[in-house]
Amino acid sequence: MSKQRKDILNVINESKGHLTAEEVFMKCKEKGVSVSMATVYRNLGILSEQGIIRRVSIIGQPDHYDKILNAHEHIFCDRCGKIQDIHVADLKELLEEKTGIQLQSYDLCMRYICPECKEKERQR
Repeated sequence: MSKQRKDILNVINESKGHLTAEEVFMKCKEKGVSVSMATVYRNLGILSEQGIIRRVSIIGQPDHYDKILNAHEHIFCDRCGKIQDIHVADLKELLEEKTGIQLQSYDLCMRYICPECKEKERQR
């Protein structure tokens, strides 16, 4: 693995959330890592294709990257854009039972309005 790819992976692994490519680029710059935006995009693509990180795609939003690979779901706030991990127990089994299809994997991102944004709306 190239040094730049390792540096990008370290930024993802050190993050507490789901970073976009631009956020990865900015964090690399903060750490003194010399990379271009194109290098970040290319390496995030390779890392996600290799199954080292997980790409989270949300319609109308930039892709985000997740270091957690085990089965879990995501919730996305339509107001502030915050993404959080959640786990719905036995969801794969429920989906297989309801559809009659044996799933290899699935991606699920549920949209909502987070409590912080609800509070801001209430205060207006």
